Amino acid sequence: EADGLAVRVRRWWDPSPALGVMQPAALARGVRALEDELTAAGALTAAGPAGGGLAGHPDPGGLAAACAAGDLAGAVEAAERIVGLGPGLTPSGDDILCGLLVSLRLLGGAVRHGDAAVRLADWLGAAVTADAGTRTTALAATLLHCAAAGGAGAEVAAVLRFVAGCEPPGRTGQGAVRRLLSVGHTSGTDLAHGVLAGCRAALALTAPGVRSASRVTA
Repeated sequence: EADGLAVRVRRWWDPSPALGVMQPAALARGVRALEDELTAAGALTAAGPAGGGLAGHPDPGGLAAACAAGDLAGAVEAAERIVGLGPGLTPSGDDILCGLLVSLRLLGGAVRHGDAAVRLADWLGAAVTADAGTRTTALAATLLHCAAAGGAGAEVAAVLRFVAGCEPPGRTGQGAVRRLLSVGHTSGTDLAHGVLAGCRAALALTAPGVRSASRVTA
């Protein structure tokens, strides 16, 4: 309390949760579990991500595919096209990028052979934050910088802990995913689609063949 202004802490969360050390097989199980929960919630179909502010737009899918292939140039091109794309204080394109960046960094840092995912987060984060201040809202630009550094909101952090198998006792994956999807008008769905793309890419980049062919270099 200062000068008559009282500030009360309502909740705490770790913006960069420690996910422990994972084997690729454990990450694969976590990704499948996330896919199941998103499907049950109607945010994922056999055709791909459903809903969100950029439904039907080709670049989110192209971005996800490029990341999973370790195609840095393709990922940067697709990412730069969706910076600031969409309405609101946090445009849908930025929400997707935030979910993607933080997932690549945190899961890449946790899973064995995840160094390519971390390098991809480094390069992609640098590309989308370089001029974010002039291409999107001030809030969205700040969140992009946070995500590029590995900082996540509480709802995203909970989903990543679920994927990594380290959600606290009593918490369920369904609850974590539903809480994320309930954020904002489309922000939660867009963040979830970005998280899924990042999780899938982090897993794909652990495969020996993808690692050796990856164009994400040190």
